[in-house]
Amino acid sequence: MTFPNLAASARQLRGARHALVVALLLALSAVVAFASTSMLSTGSHVFAWWPAAGINVVAAVVARRRRRWIVLVVVVVTTASISLLAGRPPAVALVGAIAVAAESWIVTYFSVDGDDEPRLTTTRDILRFLAGVLFGGVIAGALAGTSIALGLGGDPLVLGFTVFASHASAVVVIAPLALVNRFRQPMGSPLARVTHLVLLLASVAVAFAPGSTAALGFLPVPFLAWAAFSFTMSFALAELIAASAGVVALTLLGGGPFVASATPFLSASAMLELYVVTLGVTTLLISSARNERQQLEERNLASGTLLEEGFRLAQYGFVVVQKDAAVYRLLQANPAARALLGDNLAEDRVAAGSWLRGIIAHTAHGVGERSTHTSDVAGAAPIEVTVTVAADATFGEILLLSVVDLRAVRAAEEAGRLQLAREKEVVDELRRLNQQKDGFVSSVTHELRTPITTVLGFTEELADTDLDAVQSNYVAIVLRNAERLLRTIEDVLTFSKRMPTTDAPTELDIVELVRAVLDDVRLSVRDRDLRITVDAPGGPVHVVADQNDLTRVILNLLTNAIKFTPEGGTIAISVENVDGELDLAIADSGPGIDPAELERVFDRFYRASAASSDGVPGTGLGLAIVRDLVGEMHGTVALESDGRSGTTAHVRLPLAVRVG
Repeated sequence: MTFPNLAASARQLRGARHALVVALLLALSAVVAFASTSMLSTGSHVFAWWPAAGINVVAAVVARRRRRWIVLVVVVVTTASISLLAGRPPAVALVGAIAVAAESWIVTYFSVDGDDEPRLTTTRDILRFLAGVLFGGVIAGALAGTSIALGLGGDPLVLGFTVFASHASAVVVIAPLALVNRFRQPMGSPLARVTHLVLLLASVAVAFAPGSTAALGFLPVPFLAWAAFSFTMSFALAELIAASAGVVALTLLGGGPFVASATPFLSASAMLELYVVTLGVTTLLISSARNERQQLEERNLASGTLLEEGFRLAQYGFVVVQKDAAVYRLLQANPAARALLGDNLAEDRVAAGSWLRGIIAHTAHGVGERSTHTSDVAGAAPIEVTVTVAADATFGEILLLSVVDLRAVRAAEEAGRLQLAREKEVVDELRRLNQQKDGFVSSVTHELRTPITTVLGFTEELADTDLDAVQSNYVAIVLRNAERLLRTIEDVLTFSKRMPTTDAPTELDIVELVRAVLDDVRLSVRDRDLRITVDAPGGPVHVVADQNDLTRVILNLLTNAIKFTPEGGTIAISVENVDGELDLAIADSGPGIDPAELERVFDRFYRASAASSDGVPGTGLGLAIVRDLVGEMHGTVALESDGRSGTTAHVRLPLAVRVG
C-alpha cells in the first residue's frame, strides 16, 4: 500500500493552498539559484551545478496545466534576474532563462500526460522521465551554450555539454523525490536501512577520499543497486542524494578519479555531474524494475489465491493428473471431485483398476485431445467425466478432468417427462371437452335451424299476400330478423363442425357472385337509404372456389359494411386484377376501426370496441369465418382503416388459369 507522491498530494490542494505551494517552490528555486552562483569556477562561464532546474520541474509538475505558463514566466524572470546579478550580459541572461524554462516545460510534458497524476512507478514512467531529461537538457545546453559563447566567448560545444550535465544531474536527483510514491510500510528493518546507508557512505569515502585518484568510482554503484532492489524507491533516492552529496563534497576537496581525469572538453565538474546522472539513472531503473516485479508477484498471488479458492469451492469436480507411463499421479483434486469419484481416487494417485483409470488410459494422446464418459453405476451418483490433455510435460502428460454430477440433470429429465405426460393428459381432456361442446352446439343449432327455416318460409309466403301497410311492415321486420338469426346459426355451425363441403371447387365469375349477393341484401340497403357502387371489369373475372364458401365471404363482408355505414352512407365495391391476383375491395363510410385492433378483429368472438360501445349487433364470428374460408381458397384477407373515416376489406385470391 502506498501514499500519493508529494507532487500528486500538492496537486490535490485547492485554491490559495495550491497557489501557495507553487509559490513556495518557485521561491525555493530562486534562493537555490542565487546560492548556486557562488559555484562559478574560475575561468568558467557555467555554474558547477544548477539544482534550481530540478525544483523548477517540480513546480511545473505541481501546477495545473492551464496555469503552467505562469510558472514558466516566473522561472524566466527570476533566472534572468539572478544571471544579471551574477554579472552576465542581458542578452545572455535572457536566453539562458528561456533555456531553463524550456527545459522545465519539456521534462514536465514527458513526465505528466495532461492532468493525469504525476508518478514514477513503472519502467515506462522512468523511461519517459529520462527521455524528457535528455531532450530538455540538450535544448537547454544548446540555447545556453550558444548564448554564452556569443556573449562571453568560449567553445559552444563545451559550454553546451557543461550546461547539459549541470542541469540533467540536478533534475535526475531532485525531481524524482516529488514523483515517487511513498510506501505505508517501509521495506527492511531500521537496522538494515541504517547499516546499508553506512556501507554506502563508506564506499563513497573510499572511492573519493581526498588525495586518492584511483578509479574506484564504481564502488557506490552496487550499494545503490542493492538499495533500489531491496528497499523502497524513496529510500533509494534518499541514499542517492546522500551519495551524490558525498561525492560532490569529496571531489571539491580534491579527491576521486575525476580531478586527475579532467580534459579541455570534460572538466572535473562535468564528469562529476555525468557520474551523478549515471547513479540516478541506475537507481531509478532498478527501482522501477523491482516495483514491476513486486506488482506482478502480488497480482500472481491474488490470481493464484482466487483460482485456488475457486478450485476448492467449485460445485463441479476438477482433477489434475500426471500420466507418466503406467503411473497416474494425482496432482490436484477438489472436494467435489473426491465426493463424486469416491474410490476412484487414492491419496496421491488414481486407483489401480478403477473405472476412472480405464477411461484415462484410453484417452487419445496429444495436447488438446478430449474425451467424455458417463458412469451410471447402481448405488452411486451418475457422473459425466471429460478428460482433456492439457500439456505434454517432461515427466508425462498433464490431464485435466472435469466431473459433473448428473443427478440434477436426471431429475430435471424425469420432471420434464412427468410434466409432458401431465400436459398430454390435459390436452386430451380439453380435446374431449371441446368435442363434447362442438357436438352440443351442433345439435342445438341443427334443432334451431329447422324451425327458423320454417318461420322464414311462411313469412315469405305471408309477405306475398295482400297486406296493408302496417302488416307489411311487421312481416318485413319478422323476415329481416329471422334471416339474421339464420345467419348467426350458420356462423355457429361453421365453427362447431367445419365439415368439408360436398361441392367441388369450380370456376366462378366473381362479378356475377357480387351482383347476386347485392340482390340478397337489397332490402337492408333500401331500408337504410344506402348507396352501393360497383367498379368491375365489363367481362367476367374467374376464380376457382366453392360457390357457397365464396358467397359466404362476400356476404359477410358486405353485411359488415352495411351494419357500420350510417343511413344515407355509401359502400364502394371494386374488382381488380392486381399483380395477377383478384383484389376484391369493399369499402364503407362508417366510423372505422382503431388501427391497434385491426389484427384482433379476425379472432373468434372478438368485437371491436367501437362496435360494442355503439350497440351494433353481431357474434364476432363473421370475420373469423371469412379468414378461414379465404385461407382454404389459398388467398388472404386484410382490413385497412385509420379509425376515423371508414374501413376497407381486401380479399386477394388467385385468378383461374384459363387454357386455350
